Order: sequence, then C-alpha cells, then structure tokens
Amino acid sequence: MRSALVVLGLLVVASTSACGGAPTRIVDAAPQFYAAGCTNEPWKIEAVLNEGESYDDNLRRTLTVKIDGQTAISGELSGGKDANGEVTGKHDGHALTAVCSSKPRQDNPEIPDLRCVLMVDNQRTITLSF
Repeated sequence: MRSALVVLGLLVVASTSACGGAPTRIVDAAPQFYAAGCTNEPWKIEAVLNEGESYDDNLRRTLTVKIDGQTAISGELSGGKDANGEVTGKHDGHALTAVCSSKPRQDNPEIPDLRCVLMVDNQRTITLSF
C-alpha cells in the first residue's frame, strides 16, 4: 500500500506590493500527495495562503487548496495576529475540511506560524504548513 503522505519541497514565500487591495504576503505550502484509495492515483495537494490588507486591525487571510490542479477549498480564516478556523469544500465526491490553527512565530510574532490539517471524509490526512 502506498504511503498516505509524501512531503516534497520547501516553503516558498513571495511578497507583493500592498497597493490596490493586492495581497501583502503570499505563502505556498509544500506540495504533498495523498492516496485517496487503493485503486486511485494519489492526489497532488497544493495550498496557498493569501494575506491581504488589514481592515479594522484584522488581516484578511484566504486559504486555497488545490487537488490535482482544481480548486477544492477556498475561504477566509480569522484575522488579527492569529489565523484560526475551518474552511470546507469537496473533491471527487469527498467532503474536505481544512482545520487551521496558529501561534506567533519565534522570529516575528506579528506573523503567525500556521498549520492546517486536511480532513477527507472526516479522516485526518495531511498537515499543510505556512
């Protein structure tokens, strides 16, 4: 049986200008693979966290999870210095939930160290790190 998790790559951080509502920071999680069943090819899971401009001291954070190149989850997490919450979606008939929590980074407490556990049909699968 194939391993349920294969972690590839490193985190990539890109910055963009903060004018005109553009994101202030875009963070890609390392691509991962999840074996969704014995007969199916593993899903390639990619995720991006967009941190947009601050509104009323709350930073807009949008999580997008793609499976095999198709958007499966897209939604906002809580603002402020922490980024917690759940975002749901579907892929290939499976219910998906990204359960996210954060803590301040040691090197920069203003930026959260975010982890999202991807649940497939209420089963814990992989952890996305931003």
